[in-house]
Amino acid sequence: MKRSTLKKVSLLLLLAGSFIVDLLIQSPPSLYYLQIQRSIWLFLPETERSRFPGQYEELLTSSGWYSDSNCTSKVELNSNGLPVSGVISDLDLYAKPKTYVLKKGYDFKSLIPSTATSVVFTDETMPASAVLIDVDADGDGGAVAWMDDTTMKVSTQIKGLKAQANSISTYMFSGKSNLKNIDLIMLDTQNVTNMSRMFYDCSGLTALDLSLLNTSKLQKATGMFSRCSSLISLDLSMLDFKNVSQISDYENNSASY
Repeated sequence: MKRSTLKKVSLLLLLAGSFIVDLLIQSPPSLYYLQIQRSIWLFLPETERSRFPGQYEELLTSSGWYSDSNCTSKVELNSNGLPVSGVISDLDLYAKPKTYVLKKGYDFKSLIPSTATSVVFTDETMPASAVLIDVDADGDGGAVAWMDDTTMKVSTQIKGLKAQANSISTYMFSGKSNLKNIDLIMLDTQNVTNMSRMFYDCSGLTALDLSLLNTSKLQKATGMFSRCSSLISLDLSMLDFKNVSQISDYENNSASY
């Protein structure tokens, strides 16, 4: 990767505070780059040194700092956020932006607990006491899930940032007859191409708000609502089905659509 594609953050700019963090979140590069100059760091008062690590710890959109541009050698940090090995020379640190893509539909479905009566996509922070449900496609922890009583919450933990549905979202909620509610407001579906049987046999659903779903790339929707026997009707007027080639396999006992 060419150095010109890296986002370089100097120590002095880093100490400017949250402006840099905001910049990285709003315009995430393909690779974050941070240079720690030992000669400058040594002259900083101890109070300033303690401020320094706190800034790059706040890079919520990264999966940690690495000593190589391929992000294979992770830098271990101490409780103060400084490299455990110390700053014994100038350091070049790199970090990949996190992704927020969910697992494929069938794999996601297998992670919905049988006790769940609701699935809510949100931007909330997962409580420290909650047990992580790993719904993230590439394992970088961008998307997380946990149970809140009988509600499974799925979140990016970043205000306003939606979790991204996998391009293959087939069977995502299928067979989960205990579900009474699925809140899709904070689910980004703009890259989904296949929603076949996404809600198949969700017999406990009585209503489903699809008004905010982006289906501009959708190609297959076979049996998407088959056997949703408790749904009285569905308003699909806001959805874009112009690229859909498969929407057949309508079955009895399903909602009209």
